[in-house]
Amino acid sequence: MKNNRFFLAAIAGSVVFFLLGYLVFGVLLNDFLNTHTMLDKDTLAKFHKPMDQFNWYAMVLSHIAGGFLFATIAVWTNARTLVAGAKVGFIISLLLAINVNFLNFGMTNLFTLRSVCVQTGALAVVLSVTTAIMAMILGTAKTTS
Repeated sequence: MKNNRFFLAAIAGSVVFFLLGYLVFGVLLNDFLNTHTMLDKDTLAKFHKPMDQFNWYAMVLSHIAGGFLFATIAVWTNARTLVAGAKVGFIISLLLAINVNFLNFGMTNLFTLRSVCVQTGALAVVLSVTTAIMAMILGTAKTTS
């Protein structure tokens, strides 16, 4: 039962991560991120693929890996409630996003400081919600005495 709950949490988290990520980054922040870049419009158009040219298998694989990563973190930290999962997800994803986003900001001309800060916060919120849901699923497992 323990492994089944873990896989259910990881797969559910992968789906939430994908859908919430699309909502936040693909819909809500899309215009903001496209206007707060260091790239001109022509270069930006070459940099971002149109949705009909996405490599969906790569995007799905990425979200599955993220779901399993954060489900593993939830298990290792014994997060079994919405609040515990949200806290763990927020802290880990904030640190991870700061690491990756500020490294890219320091080495490339892709992003402005404002867009890096917004992306960092948005990813922390997305993964906080995702991990909260996974922790709740993990916490619903029946214990046997």
